[in-house]
Amino acid sequence: MVQVAGARPPDSLGPNDDDADHLMHWLDAMRDRKEPNATVDHGFSHALVCIMAAESYWSGKRLYWDPVAEQILDQRVG
Repeated sequence: MVQVAGARPPDSLGPNDDDADHLMHWLDAMRDRKEPNATVDHGFSHALVCIMAAESYWSGKRLYWDPVAEQILDQRVG
């Protein structure tokens, strides 16, 4: 298991948008005009992985990400 220094121990609920620490960090970042811990790129990557996992599960196929074309493929590129 990978552990991040300073991270809370995992629990069955996990962090969410209603978590007070998460919310305060985001509000502080907006107020101070600083980049939050989770950027738009993090959100994109997270959403992409969820979409690929669901599609792979329902189709029974292994899927691949082509970063150049920014497409989900059913065959490995290169």
